[in-house]
Amino acid sequence: MLSGIFDTRREAEMAVERLVQQQGVDRAAIEIKPLSAENSAGIDVAGADAKRGEPTEPSGDDAALNGRIAVSLDRDETDAHAARDIFEEFKASHIRLT
Repeated sequence: MLSGIFDTRREAEMAVERLVQQQGVDRAAIEIKPLSAENSAGIDVAGADAKRGEPTEPSGDDAALNGRIAVSLDRDETDAHAARDIFEEFKASHIRLT
């Protein structure tokens, strides 16, 4: 297992895209989760997730999506050292290879 913690959602998403595009990692093999409620939009169905006939206008009160993000993947999915380099490139902390 390779895991790391990213300070921003953008850094986590960039690392995931690099893993998928350059290392051929199956997106389904990557686990991404917020470390706190600060980076979660909640559980209510809204916007594009809601099955309504009419689209809704953005309300402007979207979740801030702040806070740290944990990303992990099974090391059998990719070259662990190359994946670690990607985590480091996008400033992951607490990188662990087990």
